[in-house]
Amino acid sequence: MLYRLKISIRIQLLLIVSSLLVLTSVLNVSAYLTDSQTYSSSFHVASGEDFGIHLDGEIYEDKAIFPGEKIDMHVSVTNTGTHDAYVFLVIDMPNIFNVKIDDEWKTFTTSTNQIVYYYGDDNGNVKPVSAKSKINIFETITFDSYADTENGTSCSVIVDAYAMQAEFYYSDTNASIVWQYIQ
Repeated sequence: MLYRLKISIRIQLLLIVSSLLVLTSVLNVSAYLTDSQTYSSSFHVASGEDFGIHLDGEIYEDKAIFPGEKIDMHVSVTNTGTHDAYVFLVIDMPNIFNVKIDDEWKTFTTSTNQIVYYYGDDNGNVKPVSAKSKINIFETITFDSYADTENGTSCSVIVDAYAMQAEFYYSDTNASIVWQYIQ
């Protein structure tokens, strides 16, 4: 004769909870048998010894000059980085000075009438300045003999240099387009 076991609801709940606990512990043990791996690389944008330029030249502090006088300045720019770079210059000086920029430097005028010099060719394309190389900008400036200035007037010659990494840049090498990236 078959007997039907009557199991109370409490016992049934206890059995269900116990079964769930056993199942959960078995699944947790299987987590100890898995494996994972992470690979990470870290980079920084080049700076300092990786990429840079340096301007060099004679520095004059309030030097007295006379009309027609030629002053030695020997201004140059050096690509101090480990990669080639496109180099641009903005020279800010009063129109009382005449300067002969070296032939490798070409010019274009921006939409704001700023004259920008670039190291490049006669077709309007920039040429890369090799890593660790020095490029002459100009050697002398001459004070205009016919300049209409008052005695004691102070003036400055300011050269700002800008560079952009040339290696891995495969776009248009038109100087005015490359200049837009630097701006």
